[in-house]
Amino acid sequence: MGRKLFLLLLFSFLVFVRANPPCTLELFKPEAGTYECKKSLHIRWAATGAGCEDLDIELLGMGTKVMDIAQSVPKVSTEYFWDIPVSVHENDGYQVQITNRGNRSNQATSPRFAINNPYVVTLQVTRPMKDEVWEWGSWHSIYWFSTGALHNVSIKLHEESMHTPITIASNAPNTGHFYWLIPNNLTESSTFKIRVTALPVSKWRVFSESDLFTIRSPRSFTMDTPAPGTVWLTDTVHEVNWTTNGDISRVHLDWMEGETILAGVAHDIENTNKFMWHIPPHFNDSRGHIRVQSTTYSDVYKYSPYFDIQARDAKIEIQCPIIPGRIWRINETMPIRWTSEHVEHVHIALLSSIGEKILHIGGLVRSTAHNEYPWRVPAGLTLGVDKTFSLKIYDEYNENVFTRSAPFRIESTNDTIQVIEPVTQDIWRIGSTHTVRWAARGRWVPRVNIDLRLNETLWTIAMEVPNQAPFEVQWQGPYWVNAGTAHVRVSSSLFPATLRAESHRFLVLEQPSYLAVTRPEGGEKWYSGSTQELKWTTVGFTPKVLLALWRAGSFVSMISFETNNTGSYIYTLPRTLPPANDYSVLVQSTRAGQESVLDRSDNFSIAVVPSCQASWNCHECTLHEDCGYCTATQQCLPGGKFGPSVHTLCPVREEWAFLRCPNCTEHTTCSECSGDPECGWCQRGPFSVCMHGDELGPLDGGDCHNPPATWYFKHCSLTPAPRPTPTHTPRPTPKPTHVQARGIGAGGVFSILFAILLIAAAVVIVLLVLHIRRGAQHTRFSSI
Repeated sequence: MGRKLFLLLLFSFLVFVRANPPCTLELFKPEAGTYECKKSLHIRWAATGAGCEDLDIELLGMGTKVMDIAQSVPKVSTEYFWDIPVSVHENDGYQVQITNRGNRSNQATSPRFAINNPYVVTLQVTRPMKDEVWEWGSWHSIYWFSTGALHNVSIKLHEESMHTPITIASNAPNTGHFYWLIPNNLTESSTFKIRVTALPVSKWRVFSESDLFTIRSPRSFTMDTPAPGTVWLTDTVHEVNWTTNGDISRVHLDWMEGETILAGVAHDIENTNKFMWHIPPHFNDSRGHIRVQSTTYSDVYKYSPYFDIQARDAKIEIQCPIIPGRIWRINETMPIRWTSEHVEHVHIALLSSIGEKILHIGGLVRSTAHNEYPWRVPAGLTLGVDKTFSLKIYDEYNENVFTRSAPFRIESTNDTIQVIEPVTQDIWRIGSTHTVRWAARGRWVPRVNIDLRLNETLWTIAMEVPNQAPFEVQWQGPYWVNAGTAHVRVSSSLFPATLRAESHRFLVLEQPSYLAVTRPEGGEKWYSGSTQELKWTTVGFTPKVLLALWRAGSFVSMISFETNNTGSYIYTLPRTLPPANDYSVLVQSTRAGQESVLDRSDNFSIAVVPSCQASWNCHECTLHEDCGYCTATQQCLPGGKFGPSVHTLCPVREEWAFLRCPNCTEHTTCSECSGDPECGWCQRGPFSVCMHGDELGPLDGGDCHNPPATWYFKHCSLTPAPRPTPTHTPRPTPKPTHVQARGIGAGGVFSILFAILLIAAAVVIVLLVLHIRRGAQHTRFSSI
């Protein structure tokens, strides 16, 4: 009986819906096309079906409401004529939309159409563009775009410091373009702008301004040398010449092939209109040109004509003297030896310690593959203060093809010092201990001073050392000393400026630096928005570091561009980071030359903070992989296997349960149970069990409070210790973890289904009655 009644009601509802279709709106006009302000726009529509009420008509522009055309228009009107006001701007993206006031989601929209407004004028300056550079005496085009019936415009130049703008054109035709010659008397500035104003001003009151641009004096270069077809050889010096027009104080020079830079010639040098370029010997044969470019104005540059650079085969290499610090004596004959390739004659010059030529030796000397020239040191040679000299052997045609000897000393007495150790292949590290050996003779060398000449800076190692080699030296250089080449200088304490010698050149290096990230260790789960401590260790001098967050081997964000190397950093994870398990932290030294001193942690996870309920018991909490249970505070907190996301909420790691609660049932004796800080022994007559709890009793719903049960916690005495009076808020009664459900028979199921069916039938009848009453009211309204 109930089933038949339900089917009858359902059939009645479907018949009613079919006989009363919902409201449908159709919009026939306006159609796609162009319409004009102050003219009528014909809007026509059709509204059918039940539920259609009065209509609202709106104008949309690019899908967004622009204005109301009409409101509460009777649906039976089917059309409306709208006079387009002059306040509507020209646009080709307009639409008309009608909306059923009874149901705002019931709408109809016309195709897109354009509205032409000859009664409103618009202007937009499109050039000069932002940061464009115009120079005095040059012609430039001013461009603008306009709409409406505009015939003439005025054009003026404005600048922030100018009280009165400069008129460029007082009454120019509105062609959208004006050709302007920049005057030579303007002040250089980067805050100029062009204003175009519609004329007459009293009618339109419309203008537009360009973006800020620069006007300056003309600046240019003219290349003088090298000339077209020139051939320059590697390892030679040539002069590059150019002429500068305008105020350009500094320049760059580059060797280029087309627009590609092959090598830098000079960077940011004073603009003297010339530069002596020593072409590197490693250059290959190439064809290109030199570009001279302003350092300040990158758009001002000039190329030389194309020319060739060819590799030069000439080579000279000195063989003696090559050991630094050797001593030659007045009136002694010393051998000068060298080898050469593709060189016929050479010049030999004696140089001072600062590289100045003192005299030529032997005139023009023929050169073969292996050469030796015996030179007798002249008696009238001026030795100078430091008595240090060197030899330069160079090609007769090109002095830039040369070789230079190691520095040596020329002495006029028998007092000598010779440094034996360190030697060329030695390496010293700052702070380490090394041996200095020397040989000295003469009565003027009773004691010596020992210095280190590192990167042309002299550092004192020891003073007034007895003249008895060897000498063990430990030199702790300051941390700002850069690694480089060095010499040990041993000098007489009586005549340190004239009686001295230097060792072979060797290397001084810093102690190697090392950096390692210790937290995160890898495998942690951190939550976005949480505050974490990053940790690392360093060896060597690394004053500051940068820290960055990476993901999957790629940079994500900078944690700190530069921070003091304290070994730790407090970092709050942004809440916008997407969850992932491949994040890492990079720590890198910011000290110059230590770019390779870095380390990146193993991958860890970043997750969204889970919604862990603090009131959950341990078993409920550990069912969630992003939650853990702190037995000390009896709270469920967000966290992972390493502890809660905020460490201070559960500081003792042993009191943190993750994915499983303490399993006290594994203990079978009271002594084992009481030894576990999370468990207690419950004895009820002959039956005993180890349960999860504290000094107040079992946790997680266990019952060992009422006699004859006895609770033992951290002890197993026959007479249990009295329970302490709780000083904190009593623990809430644990929630039951199991629910006993009563069985429901087949008859009960049928009764429930029948009740549901009766309720559904009653709802359908109520809806039918309401609909019939509404239809009757609608019919009465229509007849009126």
